[in-house]
Amino acid sequence: MSKIDVSEVKKKILAFLEQHGPSLPIPIAKHVLLQPMFASAILSELLNEKRIKTSSMKIGSSPLYLIPGQETKLEAFTENLTGVEKESYIKLKDNKFLEDQTQEPRLRVALRGLRDFAIPIQLNNKLYWKYFTSSTEKIKESMADEGEIAIGERVVGQQIWEDIKKEQPKPEPIETKDKQEKIVHILKAEAEQTSKNIENIFEKEVVEEKSVEPEAKPQKIKKLTEKDIFLEQVKHILESKNIELLEIIQFDKKQVIAKARVNVDKTCILFFLDKKRPDEKDMTRAYKKSQEYKLPYYIVTQAQPQKKLKDTADLYKALLGFGSIE
Repeated sequence: MSKIDVSEVKKKILAFLEQHGPSLPIPIAKHVLLQPMFASAILSELLNEKRIKTSSMKIGSSPLYLIPGQETKLEAFTENLTGVEKESYIKLKDNKFLEDQTQEPRLRVALRGLRDFAIPIQLNNKLYWKYFTSSTEKIKESMADEGEIAIGERVVGQQIWEDIKKEQPKPEPIETKDKQEKIVHILKAEAEQTSKNIENIFEKEVVEEKSVEPEAKPQKIKKLTEKDIFLEQVKHILESKNIELLEIIQFDKKQVIAKARVNVDKTCILFFLDKKRPDEKDMTRAYKKSQEYKLPYYIVTQAQPQKKLKDTADLYKALLGFGSIE
């Protein structure tokens, strides 16, 4: 495996997104000539550096990656929305803004999930949703209201989920005919309330303890090393072959030694070598390590071993032992 120039790959990814707009990981990986797992690792670094972002909307199971400022290009992917999300998206786009309180509960829930397109606005303690490309000033004018306005993350308290929860009717108390059942019901209710009170006390203590702790220092972004990349490649190979990884015994940028289960009842030692072909020294080292674990072993390299080495391995495989006529 050749060494990956992470900085150069980042430049290629950014250039690709700049040219093509929001994209999924697989087309990005194909463009930079990397396996999807490695491309995803480098995309994660770009996310940590805030040079790119992801969409809230997912295509299949993956979000779209885009450069900040390309948000309007996400409209091209809205055909992937389905059901109530699609319905709420169309309604919001057509109306430019919607008052949350007047919408059906299912649409209100869907609007909270359309984070790429539905921007929350709070005006005089009322929650509205505006289509992300609509002008906030024009919406405010149409409301004919000059109160204080908060947009997006500034929406006071961010209680947009709690608004729905509060409206759900509380269950009526259970009425029992038998007096004994009533007593049991009352005792259960008291026990639950006591349990909640205890939980509240513990939560309060935890909050107070956390408030005393010093602010955590920002974590440094971990850079991918050659051995990290090689290990991830091995894991990807095992996963694609449905081989269960049991233990990483040893790894560096040139080799990974792992214990794995190749099927239900067969456990072995796998030797992944970052070289074109194995040689006799590799076989000797692999054999000694396998003897420590008393398990059979496999050697995996970039190509099949030379015929001479393979014939030698077959010869030893057929050999039952040595004897003497003395």
